[in-house]
Parts: sequence; C-alpha cells; structure tokens
Amino acid sequence: MDGYMRVVAFDFDGVLVNSYDCLRRVYDELALLMGMSDRELFVELMLAFEDVMDYLGIWDRFSWFNLIHKSPLITQKLNVDYLVSTYWRLRTSYSKVINDALHVLKKLKELAIPMYIVCGADGVPGLKEFRVSSSGLDKLVTDVITYGEGGRVKTLNDALSILKERHINEVIYYVDDKPKNLNELNIDGVIPVLLRIKPPLPRGFSWLVQLKKDVRVIDKLSDLLYLIRS
Repeated sequence: MDGYMRVVAFDFDGVLVNSYDCLRRVYDELALLMGMSDRELFVELMLAFEDVMDYLGIWDRFSWFNLIHKSPLITQKLNVDYLVSTYWRLRTSYSKVINDALHVLKKLKELAIPMYIVCGADGVPGLKEFRVSSSGLDKLVTDVITYGEGGRVKTLNDALSILKERHINEVIYYVDDKPKNLNELNIDGVIPVLLRIKPPLPRGFSWLVQLKKDVRVIDKLSDLLYLIRS
C-alpha cells in the first residue's frame, strides 16, 4: 500500500449482477404475450437489438417498444407501458448476483473501503435504484449514483466527479466490464479497471471496442482485492 486511501466504484450489470443471460427467457415470455408466431426468431432479433442499442447508449425501453409495437407481426397489441414494466419485472426477477460479488463487497467493507455503485439509469428515473435494491447490494455500498436519461447526472464522468468531490485525497478505482465506458473516463485520480467477461450478446459490440487508454485488467472480480492492495 502506498499510503493513499482507496475508494471503489462498481458498474452494476455485468460486474455485480448477471442480467444478460436471462434476456433470452425474458424475450421468450414477451413474445408469448405479444402473440408472436415465431418466438425463437423474435428472441434472436431482440438479442441483436439489445446489442446495438447498448452500444449506441439508447437505454430507454419505451422508445424500443414503441417502435416494435408498430410491427404487423404482433397480434396482441398490448399497452407499451405494460410491456416495458413486464420487461423490467422479468429481467429484475431473473437477474443473479455474480458469484464472487458478495465476497468482494463484504471483504472491502471489512477493510473500511468506501464503495459505490455507479451505473447507467436504464432510461427511467428510479428504475436502476429499484433493481439494485432488489439485488440486496445497496445495503453494502455507500451510495448508488445513476447517469444518463433518468439518472441523477448526465454522464459517467459527472457521476465519478461526485465521488472525487467526496473523496478528494483518495484514489478511486472504477470497475466496468465495457471498454466503451472506460474509454470515456476523463477524471484525474480515477483508476479504470476492466473486468473482462465473455460478451453476453450476439456480437457484444460494447465489449469489443478497443481500449484507448491504459487500464488495469482483471479476469474475475476477486482479483480486485489483490489489485487495490498492490
């Protein structure tokens, strides 16, 4: 240790919670609700759609389902609000805390290292906070700061700036699974850490972006414990 205090900020989806593997199940149930004749094809289509929209940073599912709702392939014309709420209810229910996330968070808490969850807002005010609360992980961190449409601040840099103001003399480690997000970091005193995972979507565009800056890379979340002690 070099004498500096540590602070750790985590992204949520893909870092602390696996909310991607359940998408196939989520869209299959939605296909049934909407009366899609070829549910399997619809699921594959929507996984590809998730892939593209994630890369573009368009997370507002209301805009997604307003577009999809216009398709003549949908035989059950359900209310868009109902479809979006069902999507998030299913995805929240089927998401799972990643294996070593609880161990890492509890260990950092024992070490008195302040922890935060800093993540995209999912396009709806309060939604990501609800999802974090449903996972139970909010009880282990100091605060949950969301950014983007529906979030507390506009950008990831804005969110991390809040942490830097709270922890002026501390080194902040920010852990994310997407190189795209880490490339956007521009805050002094924040060390970017990439948690390398297998892209969970058909092409994984957000995960295939080349890193433009020097970042620390870990293959599992528990490696972070060794990294911040070095």
